[in-house]
Amino acid sequence: VTWGDGARSAALIERRYGAGIDKLATDAMHARALVAAGFDGDVKACLSLDTLPLVVTYHERQLRANDGVPLATSVTAKKAS
Repeated sequence: VTWGDGARSAALIERRYGAGIDKLATDAMHARALVAAGFDGDVKACLSLDTLPLVVTYHERQLRANDGVPLATSVTAKKAS
């Protein structure tokens, strides 16, 4: 597996913050700017972990749910049932 820049960045952030990921709200300059602009709820939501029982992957130019089905198809199928 070859890691891209985004994966390497995520690994470094995880290594630095671990379970204290919410500290990014005060450490990251852009997060502080968003909070100052009134988007504190959005920042909090973005820093929330494990809020859905779903893992989304990007494969062959499609977002896929953890069942391997393209996400648009998966969501449509769940709405129909």
